[in-house]
Amino acid sequence: MKRQFTLAIGHVPAADEVARYQSLYEKCARDGDSAAAVRTVLQAVLLRADAIFRSEIGGTPDARGRRLLTPMEAASAFSLALGHKRMEPLVTAAGSGELATREQMTHQVRAVIDSPDKRLDRSRLPEFFQQYFGYPRATEIFQEKTFPFPEMANEWPRPKGGDAKRDTTLRGSIHLPALLVADTDRLIQRVLDDDKDVLRALLTTDLSFVNLRLTDDKKSRQKDVPVPAFERNAVNNRGTTGPHYVYGFDEWPEQPVKAHADKPRLGILMQGGVVKFPAKFESGICRARFNPVDGQLYVAGLKGWQTNAAKDGAIQRVRYTGKPLTLQNEIHVTDKGITIGFTGELDTASASDTANYSIQQYNYRWTSAYGSGKYKPSDPNAQGKDPVEVKSVKVAQDRKSVFLEVPGLKPVMQMEIKMNIKSADGAAIPGEVANTINVVPSDANSGKTYKSVR
Repeated sequence: MKRQFTLAIGHVPAADEVARYQSLYEKCARDGDSAAAVRTVLQAVLLRADAIFRSEIGGTPDARGRRLLTPMEAASAFSLALGHKRMEPLVTAAGSGELATREQMTHQVRAVIDSPDKRLDRSRLPEFFQQYFGYPRATEIFQEKTFPFPEMANEWPRPKGGDAKRDTTLRGSIHLPALLVADTDRLIQRVLDDDKDVLRALLTTDLSFVNLRLTDDKKSRQKDVPVPAFERNAVNNRGTTGPHYVYGFDEWPEQPVKAHADKPRLGILMQGGVVKFPAKFESGICRARFNPVDGQLYVAGLKGWQTNAAKDGAIQRVRYTGKPLTLQNEIHVTDKGITIGFTGELDTASASDTANYSIQQYNYRWTSAYGSGKYKPSDPNAQGKDPVEVKSVKVAQDRKSVFLEVPGLKPVMQMEIKMNIKSADGAAIPGEVANTINVVPSDANSGKTYKSVR
């Protein structure tokens, strides 16, 4: 009973509590079924309110009516903020009177965070950033088993043992979203371990882990040796390479690694933008999922405020018809300007006209108020947007990207890139890209056709 109590409640039962459960056992065992009596006592421990709920009543109020958590309440609160169960060092500190003041709390929590003991559950720290950035959803969003890069189409000789029809759609890079998630988890943990300006580091770091797994080398007796998490068969690989190619590396690199200059990975998320999908829905859209059975996109949502939705709720299918559709699918920023990629070829006349582009930018303020006004980056105290000059426009040779010459770019929360251009077949293209610039990398072959970020 004492062990059950300690596991469920978080501390050793007092003498009066032991006596109460002893009395319950004796009452239940009078009929001779001692095993049933034991089960009843153990169940009674689990049905206690403090085993089911975590209370924070606090101790004696101060002059302003505020209550500091009791030591045991603080031990539970800190443990469950860092992990999923009570931490023995914090519970022990609470029981010995070493978790009663703010200074003691700071010391004990710091000791737990800095402890090398891997048995301590600190899983909620990386979980917070998983929820904050949402990158684990990559496993639901990315559908392709491979990335068939055009520049690789003729690189591979006919593999042995397969590919009889020479299906070029199989050629490319193995794309394993779960590995992208695992690599990002590892990068977040590294930034947390460094513990220096964590959020900014996560948004601006140029480091990456690529297709990484740590293993123990039995020959050298070394622990945590970095090796590729996934490797292709060297002979019968059906014309594909490993997941490292998605990051822009022809060979598996040493870890961690800085991304190539022409393929910048800045922060745990690619620095990018959004474009409005050219479809009108009957209600607000909060959820979108690809159906693994038919491969189509299904959306669902409810009608809220600030919407022109016609119905209170809807579930709809977005079906690809096979017809051509040209819209923005890439954006890359350097200190020389902005490259925007498209899914199809552009009309050169409209795409190369500087007058068909305009850019504005602004920042928000993080305050306790609901929402924020729009503030000029040039004057943080003035509301409004700053115009950004587009000096020139260059259409790529394949007509699937444009380079906007915009010198002097700086980090900004919100940028609006508006355009009035057409595709090669004369169809209209969505007229606005909204993006954020967290960091401005050095120029990397402006206007080059990028191959990995889609």
